[in-house]
Amino acid sequence: MQYIEFPESIKIENWHFCYTGLKNIELPEGLIYLGGEVFMGAMDLEEVKFPKSLQYIDAEGYLFDECIKLNKIKLPESFHLDIKYESGVIIEYY
Repeated sequence: MQYIEFPESIKIENWHFCYTGLKNIELPEGLIYLGGEVFMGAMDLEEVKFPKSLQYIDAEGYLFDECIKLNKIKLPESFHLDIKYESGVIIEYY
């Protein structure tokens, strides 16, 4: 799986996209909760954009564990990401 389109209402729980071939993902507006380890092991994942509606990530530090190609995380200006990710990852605020 390299691409996914979301319905208007969705809740993303733990391990939703673990060990997939997903490359880029833009999480949908309306998403307020993101479970832990959602992307763990998605080794082809390069870029993630979080929606402005996101309020809480229950990741305990492992949201991007084993995402070796991750190079960009896009966040709303008001959101603080308190998780582990590789040092070369660019955090871009919008």
